[in-house]
Amino acid sequence: GKFTPNQAYPPVLLQEYYCKNPKAEDLCAAEENRLVNALHSFATNDSYNRFRVAGSLPAALVESKIKLGAFPCKVAGKVDLAYKANSGISIVDWKLGLGDGKGDDSLQLGVYALWAAEHFKCAPDIIHVYKVHLSSNNTDEFIASAQILASVRARIIQDAERMAAIEKYGKEAIVEAFTRCEKPSICNLCVFRRVCYD
Repeated sequence: GKFTPNQAYPPVLLQEYYCKNPKAEDLCAAEENRLVNALHSFATNDSYNRFRVAGSLPAALVESKIKLGAFPCKVAGKVDLAYKANSGISIVDWKLGLGDGKGDDSLQLGVYALWAAEHFKCAPDIIHVYKVHLSSNNTDEFIASAQILASVRARIIQDAERMAAIEKYGKEAIVEAFTRCEKPSICNLCVFRRVCYD
């Protein structure tokens, strides 16, 4: 059947309860535990010392909004930490999970590198983007290059064209045109996610 959110901006916090997920209590308890462990790791692990020091400097960008222009769609978000260092520009993306070892193929990290090249007006090869997994103390690095950033730009444009092609189905609330992606990190951002629990 058809489903549309019952308000313009459904709440993001405590969404497990809003969406009436039957496992809401367990999910929230597990997430709280992960958050506490991640904060402890961030504060005490020596391997994060360079990021803690750099993040405390006045010129560091912490939880800074970013935006890219010249695209057929809005490309915006937040970067956890960005700063200039002797070795170039460093960007850190904190993750609560264990890590998948895929720092080299992340579109999100590629967008950060694309933004850094524009914002800091620098060459791609001095940009270092790190995905830091606080639960496992692993750090994956995204290697930027002019070729990689061109691929990231093309991917954004292609994805925007795909979304435009199916826009009419979204406007008409034809749920059958959209398949469940089964990826919690993506599903949790979807305003139509409640239909998956009904």
